[in-house]
Amino acid sequence: MTTDTAVEKNIQTPTEGRPANQLSLRRRFERVKSHVDRATFNAQSLQERRMQRNAAFVAADSLMSELDPIIQANKKDPLTELNTKKTFEDILDVAAAKAKVDKSTLMLLYIDLDGFKAVNDTLGHDVGDEVLKEIGAIINNNIRPGDVAARLEEQQDLDEPQVNGEAARLGGDEFAALLLNTDEQGAKRVIERLREKSASIPVNERLSKSGLAIGMSAGIRPVDLDDPRKSLREADQAMYEEKRLRKEAKALAA
Repeated sequence: MTTDTAVEKNIQTPTEGRPANQLSLRRRFERVKSHVDRATFNAQSLQERRMQRNAAFVAADSLMSELDPIIQANKKDPLTELNTKKTFEDILDVAAAKAKVDKSTLMLLYIDLDGFKAVNDTLGHDVGDEVLKEIGAIINNNIRPGDVAARLEEQQDLDEPQVNGEAARLGGDEFAALLLNTDEQGAKRVIERLREKSASIPVNERLSKSGLAIGMSAGIRPVDLDDPRKSLREADQAMYEEKRLRKEAKALAA
């Protein structure tokens, strides 16, 4: 019997108290598998691995069951189809409370697009919107299932809760991501992957013809489980500090 099979055989749904439907359970397991694998990385025996794997699945699946109603109760950001700031903050609160009980860690990424204003000013908002959609798709496709991303929208009419499943939009050209069971080095690797992918978005060819380019400044902060929204503000501040340093480095290199 494989470890995956052992998980499927032993896990019960929290509401029914009986073996879960295998197809439904398989889907639930697949969306938290990366977190489960990390939890069992240092297991010394098959029995220990099975016990840790089951416990990690129950914890991650429980968190997702609490986040799903928040996500489903809201609308999508109409431009990027990511979660908006309100949804992201609600999810952050729930994830922090859960992590406090589970003694797990959360990391925040706060991302701002360098050069975005010049794109809007030079090529117009239609091209700017295309950039946002492509960047949003990159973020959504390059975080793990169970991680959450957002675009933070500034418009007043988008203050109502809005949704997606895996990612969210925070502002005009600002995005955020909540990474589960990740340390600072893991968060840095995510940022580097996003920068690498964003360098090849289709709209870049059009931008380069006008002497324009899009970059990413990012702030990384561990989530304060007692005040997670303060951590979001701190990640925002860290992002602006990195943006300042990147501008200075660019000026020196010129």
